[in-house]
Amino acid sequence: MEETINSSITVALLLLASSSYCHLLVSKLPKGVLRIVFIVPILYLNCSIPWYFQSILLRGLSSGFISWITNFKLLLFCFDRGPLVTNVNNYLDFFAISICPLKVKEKPPQNPASTFQTLLIMALLTLPLAANFYIKQKYALLFHALSVLILLFVLTFFGAPLGRTLARYEPVPIFNKPYKATSLQDFWGRRWNLMASHIMRLLIYFPTRDSLSGLIGFSGAKVVALISSRCFRSHA
Repeated sequence: MEETINSSITVALLLLASSSYCHLLVSKLPKGVLRIVFIVPILYLNCSIPWYFQSILLRGLSSGFISWITNFKLLLFCFDRGPLVTNVNNYLDFFAISICPLKVKEKPPQNPASTFQTLLIMALLTLPLAANFYIKQKYALLFHALSVLILLFVLTFFGAPLGRTLARYEPVPIFNKPYKATSLQDFWGRRWNLMASHIMRLLIYFPTRDSLSGLIGFSGAKVVALISSRCFRSHA
């Protein structure tokens, strides 16, 4: 149990650091190849995240959401496409949407926490967890008391803006009642893993169709784009 907690803390800190790097540095670079070059280390890091866990369940979840979906979101971000570009106004938006199956509501609450407040809140909440690696056993009680005081401080002074910030998000539907599928095509194309289908359209289907339309015509380009996106999804 202790090893799982320590691994989770390590992964959380790595994700916070990598998201900060992408949001604060990579986003300032021109879209295209240069962004991809600077984001390759983050893609490699995300692929290694599942191996920090011993649990098969945690490895499976982190592989699906971080090694696969987060990396595809970052690739779309390199070309100013996808969910990390649409309605992302601050670091918390970027972090939440890149890691979790979330999106910003069409009419989000007003006056959310500012970027400075968000970073301060996350620092106050994560620094005690990071310090847990270096706390000796005889200071454990003091450490836990300090953690409770920090949590109370955050809830007291930042509870309202933090609540409005968290209320900005809603879950992205991943499945659409797959048990009601009337055919294999209906199951695989319209009801199963909708997030992956959406990402494949943005990353593979639309660019392939648009780039080939002038060479083989719009209809032929649609066929090639469809086959490419299906093959890529099947082997991803």
